[in-house]
Amino acid sequence: MKALLLDAGLCLLAVSPPPGDAEAAVSFEALLPEEALRRALRRVLQGAEPKLEGWRTVLVERGFARRVRVDAVRAGDGLLVHVAELDGAVSTQAVSAPAEDSLPIVQASAPLVRFTRLHDPTMTLVRVSASCRELFGRAAVELLGAEGAALHPWVHPDDRARLLERAFLAHSSGKPYRVTFRLQHPDGGSRWVWEIGARDQQGHLSGFWIGVDGLVEAERDLVGNEQLFRDIAENIPELLWVSSPDGRRLQYVTPSHEAFYGVSLAEVYLHPRGWLARVHEDDRARVREELRGALARGEELRSEYRVISPSGEDRWMMARVYPVRDGAGRVRRTVGLSVDITERRRAEQAARDRETSYRALLENASDAILLYDKQGQVLVANNRACALTGYSEAELRELRVSDLTAADDLITSPLTGGPRLIEHRLITRSGEELPVEISVSALEDGRVQAIVRDIRQRKDEERQRQKIAGQLQQARTLESVGRLAGGIAHDFNNMLAVILNRAEMILQDLGPESGQGADMKEIWEAASRAAALTRQLLVFSRRDLPDAQPLDLNDVLKNLTGLLRRSVGEHIGLTIQLTPGLPAVRIGLPQIENMVVNMAINARDAMPSGGTLSIQTSTARIDGRIARRANDLPEGEYVVLSVQDTGVGMSAEVAVHIFEPFFTTKPRDQGTGLGLATAYGTVKGAGGRIVVQSAPGKGARFDVWLPATQDAPKAVNEPTPAPSAAEAPPSRPLTVLLVEDEHSVRQVIGQMLSRHGYTVIEAEAGDIALERVAEHPEPIDVLVTDVIMPRMSGKELADALTAARPEVRVLFMSGYTDDLIARHGVLEPGIAFLQKPFRLSALVAALRRLLEEPPTR
Repeated sequence: MKALLLDAGLCLLAVSPPPGDAEAAVSFEALLPEEALRRALRRVLQGAEPKLEGWRTVLVERGFARRVRVDAVRAGDGLLVHVAELDGAVSTQAVSAPAEDSLPIVQASAPLVRFTRLHDPTMTLVRVSASCRELFGRAAVELLGAEGAALHPWVHPDDRARLLERAFLAHSSGKPYRVTFRLQHPDGGSRWVWEIGARDQQGHLSGFWIGVDGLVEAERDLVGNEQLFRDIAENIPELLWVSSPDGRRLQYVTPSHEAFYGVSLAEVYLHPRGWLARVHEDDRARVREELRGALARGEELRSEYRVISPSGEDRWMMARVYPVRDGAGRVRRTVGLSVDITERRRAEQAARDRETSYRALLENASDAILLYDKQGQVLVANNRACALTGYSEAELRELRVSDLTAADDLITSPLTGGPRLIEHRLITRSGEELPVEISVSALEDGRVQAIVRDIRQRKDEERQRQKIAGQLQQARTLESVGRLAGGIAHDFNNMLAVILNRAEMILQDLGPESGQGADMKEIWEAASRAAALTRQLLVFSRRDLPDAQPLDLNDVLKNLTGLLRRSVGEHIGLTIQLTPGLPAVRIGLPQIENMVVNMAINARDAMPSGGTLSIQTSTARIDGRIARRANDLPEGEYVVLSVQDTGVGMSAEVAVHIFEPFFTTKPRDQGTGLGLATAYGTVKGAGGRIVVQSAPGKGARFDVWLPATQDAPKAVNEPTPAPSAAEAPPSRPLTVLLVEDEHSVRQVIGQMLSRHGYTVIEAEAGDIALERVAEHPEPIDVLVTDVIMPRMSGKELADALTAARPEVRVLFMSGYTDDLIARHGVLEPGIAFLQKPFRLSALVAALRRLLEEPPTR
């Protein structure tokens, strides 16, 4: 749809231009965007209404808006439309059939020349108005009769072809056209001309020529200025608008209003305050009053509020309103700029949320947190910092880091390369120094953050771990030495078994009246003492005691009282306090007696100038609360034997070694270093622990924790048998299979058994013993075998033999430690066992008991 503005009171109908001509084209919706107006114009065009009068609307021209009055009447196939600005300026527009969708506007101030061309290929001019001289510089007679080719030489060469093409196409199609060209004037210059035409009722081409020199130049400037403005206004993210001083009439709005508010520009222009309906109801009244007040006072305004987007989302806007004044200071218009600040507000809210979360984290953190500047001045402190230091937050903000820790030079120095972690001591309000771990890092705002962790518990745990590690190392050392002692004791046992048994047999042969008997008895006693020493090694190295029995510690101490008083001497005060009604403990009597005597002698040696030795018994119950203090003993009831002296004491460095075999603080000729090692093995084998407390100059205290048992205690004063004459031989001939890998031991045991009437079959290994059995069809009564032997153990031999001959009894013997023997399955209940070295009488008695019992296999 085309339109031409001729003067203040005349409108002429024109229609769509030929294809490709978009000069001065503006969309119908952009020019007269009100749909109701377009419908009203269509009704007049179609004859449904005689005319349109006084329609008030908004005219949009190149983005700017004016409030206008529109009047229209039907004129031929089109409409005659009159448009007048309501502020007094009047403009008239011709609008073509509303079925078209474009409506350009042109303003002309030059003369108007009417023309008519013939409808033939020559397109000869047959009518030209007299006003052509003013436009063409030639009289009408010079133009009449001229063919199109004769006219067109007056047209600029660059425009001729386009002019002829447009006119021919318009004549052929019957559609109106408009084309701009340059006319060559006789004075040598050129003028810009519009040719507007259409086919008339006679089939000719009629139209107008209009000089538009000033318009073209003005349009060029206007278009350039407008384009610059539009490039700026339409490409900024802000919503820009210009209104009357009171804000009631919009003069310009950027197209971005359509997308943001979801309404057309026409709606925006028609309802300047319509955007208030999009403002969030909680902000609407405030924004309305702020804007009203600013416009009334002619003041600038800055306001932030929420709007509801077309999608229903809340968006935050920040609007600025500026009054534009003339030279006299009067407000001529108002300019507004609205910015979508949703992301900024969200970022601010997120920052506030982070600050709230950080503060919550700060206050609920288990570690103390301090924020301070680079000079060390405390700025923020959390609750834990206050609790740890003893200061209030206000008091801490008056302090510097140097008031709290001597690490100020490190903490407050410029930090580079990430956080630093240091251990130092925190000075509390009371002056106490606490071990802490401090993580220091620089923040982006220049502050420094220190996370202070109380590591007292960790330090205690580290000390405890070090203690346990030391105890573990000590236990491993003792275990290793125990295995060594067990191996040495085994070899000694074999040698002592030969010496003791040979001496005993010689003593039996010589008789008590023989002069050599006294010498042999001394040999036997020396070997017995050596056996006792070896026995100590075995007790230290073993984990279980084969001769353990339920004992009453009170009875043991009562029986030892006299010996203890003689052992410590008159310069030592001895006190023994016994708790009545003690439960029994399961332990070997010789071992517990030896332990108590050794502890008393050690106490005596620690008090060379006299002192007090206190021995007492008590009961205690171990639960989770005190288990750590009791060296992690299992829960249960315990009997505690305490031995305490007032002697010289010992350092922690010495105390960790006192249970090691052969370690002693005494002169070389005064101690063997086996007393406490044997005590350790005794207590450990009984399932207990020894706890030592000592310090230089403060004496020493040994607490022996032994598990209580419900078994009834046995008497502690049974006589120990001495060497005697040979016992009577068995009542009938018996055969013994003797298996021992050590030749000298096997030989002496064989002789001992032969002297007592036993038939002995000897073998140095298990496989050889089975071969001998296969060669001996007669019955074999007893298998006497060593436990640990090459190729086949004594247990394996016994199992193989009894499988073939179930009637054979078995007696095991060994000089190794009990835990090693136990791993071979020999210390199970009901199995006969002799610990080397043993006396001849013990061997004979064990055989007699074994043969008297019914077979168990």
